[in-house]
Amino acid sequence: MRRHPWLGERPHLVEADRREDLIRALGAADGVRVRTVRARTSVPELVTGIGRALEFPEPLPRGWWAFNDYYREIDRLSLGPFAVVVDDADLLARSAGVAAFVGAVHRLLSIADGGEPWEDVDVRVGYFFVGRWAELVSQGARGVGPVDRADPAG
Repeated sequence: MRRHPWLGERPHLVEADRREDLIRALGAADGVRVRTVRARTSVPELVTGIGRALEFPEPLPRGWWAFNDYYREIDRLSLGPFAVVVDDADLLARSAGVAAFVGAVHRLLSIADGGEPWEDVDVRVGYFFVGRWAELVSQGARGVGPVDRADPAG
């Protein structure tokens, strides 16, 4: 990531105007399968979209426990590594609420790192959240969904 200082540290919140740079950089990485997801309204929509992108079998997961179960299959089937680009992620933060969005990002990174609930999974999935982050920050909490809403994906 040193070659792309604009990418910053994890979680990778990428400004929308850098999306094409991101796609090019990820596409140049040897063996990485780049997948894009759009989830604009809810965390379950995000979980299902990522499940589709990671080639999970039907029925696609809508909650975290099912996502964890399917994630183990990526390892067993030797799929990946994947780079998942979540487009319009700022819209998800606005509609689902900042707390739900941050919780979803935390869970995705924890699962990708093998930290929950199975530590024997050794698959690298990188997540990149593309949105209009500077605009969201400049607006403050105005226009952003409730921050105290419980995570609907459980």
